[in-house]
Amino acid sequence: MLPQLLWVGLAMLPLGLTGCSMFPGATIKMPALTALGTSSAPSAAVQQENYVPVGVNASLPSSTFTQEVYQSVRNAKANNSIVLQILDDDVPIRVLPLPNGESGAGQSVFVSTLLEQTGVMKKLGKVQAALYRPSPTSFEGVRMDVLFVDRAPDQIRPESDYSLRPGDRLVIAKDTRMGMDSLIDMVLDR
Repeated sequence: MLPQLLWVGLAMLPLGLTGCSMFPGATIKMPALTALGTSSAPSAAVQQENYVPVGVNASLPSSTFTQEVYQSVRNAKANNSIVLQILDDDVPIRVLPLPNGESGAGQSVFVSTLLEQTGVMKKLGKVQAALYRPSPTSFEGVRMDVLFVDRAPDQIRPESDYSLRPGDRLVIAKDTRMGMDSLIDMVLDR
């Protein structure tokens, strides 16, 4: 019995040393990667179709980007400023400068600070807001919803109190949702 096991072991030795490479079709073929061009980047319209709101304050219209807004964003980015866009206002587009620090680098300004200092919250009351950050892959910018505390609608939730950068566009609209919507959102904890 021992000599038979020895012969079986010796017969299996080449298989153990070569592994699966001695079987046909064992090589792994990977598809070649093509160069990424600008055509492979999704357009802003496609990105907007895939946009999923994250909270109660996400019902702002996405069609707020006009030629005037585009020019304002370009100027704001070049001049260390941001664009404040208030829908249905007498002056809907305002370009506001960001403060400069002592070392030349700008100080951080957050969305909550901007809304407080401009008086938007006092004027409009309960609002909805979205921040659009410039991006090379999106014409109108990457949308980041600004979420408010349910029981204190004048306070922004810390996770969405974004630091503003040059060229950012903050879109504000008066919250016209009915009380039932906020009750449902509170029950669902959105």
